[in-house]
Amino acid sequence: EVKPFALVKYVYLAMFTKLGICLLPVIVYILWSGKEVDKAGLLLCAFMYIVYSYTEISLLLNYNKQRTNAQAGSPS
Repeated sequence: EVKPFALVKYVYLAMFTKLGICLLPVIVYILWSGKEVDKAGLLLCAFMYIVYSYTEISLLLNYNKQRTNAQAGSPS
């Protein structure tokens, strides 16, 4: 049985875990560098994180759709 909410739950869990892991070095960097924070670099890293997350979620959704279609087409 396919549970669509399970996929959503794990996608959100993975996304927030990665966000938390990525925020720790950013906070350490900001505290360590003081007033010399490279804002352009931080924005570039945030943009790359968003692109990576979008790509990962798109691939997971496509994989889940293919898996669901394969299970629906297979005889029980």
